[in-house]
Amino acid sequence: YNLIMDDNDTLASEPLIDNLGTITISGATFLDNYNQSSTPSVISNRGSITINDTIFSHNVARANSTIMNYDNAALSVSESTFTDNNAGIGTTGYNGGAINSSYGPLSVTDCQFHNNAAVNDGGAISTLSGDLTISNSSFTNNASGNDGSAIRLGRGVSSTTTPLENEATGVLSDLTFSGNINLSTYWIDGEPSPNGTIAHSNGQGVIAYFNDGYEDLTIKGSSFSDDVTSWGIISLYSCDNDVDPSLCSEPNYLIDDIEMHNETGSLISASSQGNLTIKNSTLEPDNVYAISAYDMQNISIENTTIIGGSASLRVHDNETACFDNVTIEEADLAFSVYNIGEVEIDELTIRDSHHESRPDYYVGLLTGVDTATLSNVNYYNNAGKMRFSNTRDLTISDSFFCSSKNHALEIGGASGETNATITNTSVCRDIS
Repeated sequence: YNLIMDDNDTLASEPLIDNLGTITISGATFLDNYNQSSTPSVISNRGSITINDTIFSHNVARANSTIMNYDNAALSVSESTFTDNNAGIGTTGYNGGAINSSYGPLSVTDCQFHNNAAVNDGGAISTLSGDLTISNSSFTNNASGNDGSAIRLGRGVSSTTTPLENEATGVLSDLTFSGNINLSTYWIDGEPSPNGTIAHSNGQGVIAYFNDGYEDLTIKGSSFSDDVTSWGIISLYSCDNDVDPSLCSEPNYLIDDIEMHNETGSLISASSQGNLTIKNSTLEPDNVYAISAYDMQNISIENTTIIGGSASLRVHDNETACFDNVTIEEADLAFSVYNIGEVEIDELTIRDSHHESRPDYYVGLLTGVDTATLSNVNYYNNAGKMRFSNTRDLTISDSFFCSSKNHALEIGGASGETNATITNTSVCRDIS
């Protein structure tokens, strides 16, 4: 197709294009189309569609998305632009302002998503499952009334009596996110959306994954700035509170080569089953968590720098945690790790940090751990101590602890006995 379709007001239950076969759309423009029924404003796909060099702008579906990719259908979109598209109106909710995909494979490459909105989840893209690739694309000023102001992933299973099984793989790479927001009222062209208020508020995540759908999820080579969310710019929750944890899957999350700056809301939040690896990243939170991870199997953080934040690194109630070449600086309560079976730390630097609410208290905490092995820890120029307590077996070697206020290192304390072995380690108080 090479076509322009604009100013269509659809009262029937059909979108502009209803595909059951195999088609290619290239060089097209879909502008100002409005569907008042429960079908997509532009495309319904139950077959296979390839879209290239196409513009989708100001399309509105009252109770659906701009493009709906149904079960087992295949959708590939490249070099296309999605601007000011809406999924849902007022309190009539739907997901995916630009694209909503069920279980079919979805590929998005070299696309721009700007100022799209969904009353429910996924301001730009929402997908339940199915192999997913999103690469070399930008997401700016998109909004959702609930979760995933830019991208929402996962089936959202709230109850089940059978084990959840994931087979799909999701890869999000080389993406740019800026100005995306979870909120209770969104705007179109400077004016409130029709009927004003969205049904939901306090959503989570610029990228949000909830409750089953992917076995492996990778987010890499991407940057985030000036986004707004209530909790977790990247939010990863693999099991709903109402689901028996023994029935939940254990997805593998990889966050690699990520930069986050000037965000409103905690940066990375993960919980409820699964394995999380964060590496080669720079995180700059604004008075919130940089990383909060709990109730999972394994946490690994490698070659990562955290600058600023409050309770910047908080990891707890996991089976194991590993920190390798991690730097935390200029933070309010830099390091908080507790209630974990086994902790391994090598090359951890904490510097120029403090505890705002309790200036004489700790800046780093490790407690309630069965076995902790630390080496090459450099803790200096902090206005407070590093505390180790209630740890059955603690080994510290080749490390340095120095505080600019009170003592630098506390082992034991009021929180329980700790058996410690310390070798080749220096402790000082710098009062200069």
